[in-house]
Amino acid sequence: MAYPIATGITGLSIPIAAGGLIAIATPIIILASKLDLLSVVPATFYGFASSFAFLVQTPGKFDPIAMTSSSLDNVLIVVTLSSIVGALLGVAHSGLAGILMPKQKA
Repeated sequence: MAYPIATGITGLSIPIAAGGLIAIATPIIILASKLDLLSVVPATFYGFASSFAFLVQTPGKFDPIAMTSSSLDNVLIVVTLSSIVGALLGVAHSGLAGILMPKQKA
């Protein structure tokens, strides 16, 4: 979604192009939620938010060259790695909580 905005092929200003593409993507995401793999709609929007936050708030990343690189300049690589690390830390914290707070007898 960000690549067409960054390249300017839409012919619109960045805020209008971003709003339009999100408006088009939203019903598609909701319809795709009928599939089990894509059934968690909030996660998809969190992905949008994470990706655009990285692109907009990190200098030089909202650029077609950065978006297509195979380095940590690429939003797909950075957000995917961040999500994996976050999930692993969640599992680790859950395990640690189980060790620190053993199950009590009912």
